[in-house]
Amino acid sequence: EMDEDTFLVKQTFLNTALEARRLCQAHFWIGVSYLRQNDMEKYRYHLHQCYATSQVIESEYYLAKCELQRLTAE
Repeated sequence: EMDEDTFLVKQTFLNTALEARRLCQAHFWIGVSYLRQNDMEKYRYHLHQCYATSQVIESEYYLAKCELQRLTAE
């Protein structure tokens, strides 16, 4: 198991495109872990980070975008 800091900061790629993809995925799945803990503030934060740091080719980008739209509509 990896803690959040290691997952986000210590596991990096030198290639900027790969790093952007990794961050998108990492923020999305960390957000999901906070949703499971019922921490909506951290959930939204990580969805925003996923959306902001991503490349449009990641499926997590689209999942985060749709989820943020749904949360905003509520």
